[in-house]
Amino acid sequence: MVLNEYKSLGIDICPNVWFSTEWFCPDGVEGLGVPFYLNSPKLMKYFESIGVLVEGKTSIERKKLFRHELAHVTDNVFGLRRFKKRQALFGLASERYPEYFYPKRSLTKGRSSFSHIDSFYWQSHPCEDFAETLSFVVENWSKIEGHCEDPKIEYIKELINSGEAFTDKKKLSLKKTEIESIKMDKRSVDEYIKEYFSQVNVDNRRKIFSASGEHSLEDINLEKKPWAKQDPWILDNFRQIITYQKNYLGRKAIVSKKSKRMIETGNESFLKSFDLNKVYM
Repeated sequence: MVLNEYKSLGIDICPNVWFSTEWFCPDGVEGLGVPFYLNSPKLMKYFESIGVLVEGKTSIERKKLFRHELAHVTDNVFGLRRFKKRQALFGLASERYPEYFYPKRSLTKGRSSFSHIDSFYWQSHPCEDFAETLSFVVENWSKIEGHCEDPKIEYIKELINSGEAFTDKKKLSLKKTEIESIKMDKRSVDEYIKEYFSQVNVDNRRKIFSASGEHSLEDINLEKKPWAKQDPWILDNFRQIITYQKNYLGRKAIVSKKSKRMIETGNESFLKSFDLNKVYM
């Protein structure tokens, strides 16, 4: 059990867990929300079939996401964001959360040995960087030696080894309020789906398709393109709009000859014009 990974390292947290619309840990709460669809394999399968991103569809994914949210809970319970060294290494927690971000390849390469949920989500915000780094250390504690070149990982190791930050005296008295509980959400499943696609701006992304085009995007082996390995989030976005176009709208995923060439070469300005190199939060 993932929670026991934290407890075995002296991080004693006892979070409340509730169903919501997504994975998240609210500030100032000892608890976390998980997506309601995880309670229904049938709903998960349907969502995935129409292009809704299903987070936690496998046991491995669920463990990683739960471990990540427990890192946020740990941050809340022990007030770690107040530590000056933490702020210097990761940045300020008060920084505004973005609706989306553009992962930077140079930063991904700079932490090539570091990956938890994926290799780029940590770039989105200082708190996500901290949560991903703590998650990585917790998951790999028995084999963590050899990452000394990463000062953020070394800092987390120091916190755990000293144990001073995780004593009962350092615990904050936090509520376990169920923020944005699915029990309070009156939307239908169809309404949820429409709002989800609006949030990730899928209509702008699907403008890449052309009714008069000649080439099926499904026939292009996107996984083998040079950009797919270094920019996996773009590949994910392509998969989503193909599924949305085909299975939700019932239309063909056809592109023009020019678009096909731009896609195959991974033309940055072309992909950016359709939001295909964005990662939505």
